[in-house]
Amino acid sequence: MKHQKNIRLFEIGNVFASGEKGKPNEWRMITAICAEKTSTGKEGKLFYEAKGIADTLCEKMGINDVWYSDFQKASVYTDGRFWHQGRAAEIKIGDRTLGVVGEIDPVLLHAYDISERVAAIEIDHETLVACAQEKKEYRPIPKFPAVERDIAVVVPAETKIDSVQYTIEAAGGELLVSSDVFDIYEGEHIDAAQKSLAFHLIFQSPARTLTDEDVDEAFVAIVSALRREGWDVRS
Repeated sequence: MKHQKNIRLFEIGNVFASGEKGKPNEWRMITAICAEKTSTGKEGKLFYEAKGIADTLCEKMGINDVWYSDFQKASVYTDGRFWHQGRAAEIKIGDRTLGVVGEIDPVLLHAYDISERVAAIEIDHETLVACAQEKKEYRPIPKFPAVERDIAVVVPAETKIDSVQYTIEAAGGELLVSSDVFDIYEGEHIDAAQKSLAFHLIFQSPARTLTDEDVDEAFVAIVSALRREGWDVRS
C-alpha cells in the first residue's frame, strides 16, 4: 500500500489446522484479497467487489445456485476477530458451504500496521471443483446490441442489497439481462440512516434490436416497483 493505490491478490494452496489427537488436517483453498486507499462515501465497497469476484468465479465454473448467509463462525485458522462483524457472509451452493467473503476486522489489520480496509475471500477448492461438475448452460453470443442504463436507489441503511437487486430483476422482465452494483454511498450528502445504491442495468433481446420505447417501458416498470417498496429512485 506504500506504492499502490489498489491491490488485488489471489493464491491457491494447502492450509493446515489441528485435528483429532493433535494430528493436522490439510486441505486446498483458494483465497483472494482486495485493498485500496478509501475515499469518503465508499464504505462497504470492497465487500461487494469481493462478493462480485466470488459470483464471477462461480459463474465461470458453471455454478448458478450461489447464495449468501450471515456469517457467525470464526475463520478455520484464526480466532473470531478475523472477520469484521456484520461485514462477512458464508458463500453457499445449495445446502453446501463453499467459503466466506467479507472484510477483515480492523483490530487484526491494526496489529499488522494496515490502515486501509481489506476484504477477503476463502473458497474450499474441493467443494468448488465438485460443484463445477454439474451441467453448464451455454448461450449463443447475442447478435443484437445492448442498451445500458444506470439507476440509483436510496434505501434505509439496514436494507440488504440483494433485496433491492431482486426487486429490480423481477420488474425488469426478459429484456433485463444484467444488474450490477457499482457504487454504495453513505456520506454527508445523504441522511445518516440511509444509503444510496447505484446499479448498472443492461437490456438486450436475443431476437431484435431494442427501441427506446422498449427500454423505457422496462425501466419505468423497475422504477415503479422500487417506489412501491418505499424507496427513493434517482436515475
